[in-house]
Amino acid sequence: MQVQPWWTLYNVQQAGPDKDMGGWTAGTFSEEQQAMFGINEEGTVIDQGVHEAALATLRTNAKKEWPELVGTPAEQARTAILNERPDLARVDLMNAGDMMTMDMREDRVRVMVQDGKVCDPPRVG
Repeated sequence: MQVQPWWTLYNVQQAGPDKDMGGWTAGTFSEEQQAMFGINEEGTVIDQGVHEAALATLRTNAKKEWPELVGTPAEQARTAILNERPDLARVDLMNAGDMMTMDMREDRVRVMVQDGKVCDPPRVG
């Protein structure tokens, strides 16, 4: 199983200059990003404490609700949520009124669907 680079899970864009690798070009992280995330220019973690603190801040500030998706076709809503929050483990489409567990999960969004469209604002939980 291949693990995604951490920056793709948190929608962090490489803001450094492109690096010529001889036959291809690599993206890099800016000096500001390196300091903020405890990484080198390639994105490799070099200070785990700084890195974990920065990711915790990103998680805290991450979007948790999508009221603008009410009325949107269900699959389109799922795609929109995953585009904004690729760190989520699950985006579940559920029929409105179906039974569900009451556990709270910060890595899941439930999208309530009626007649193929989102009927309630999707939210983390």
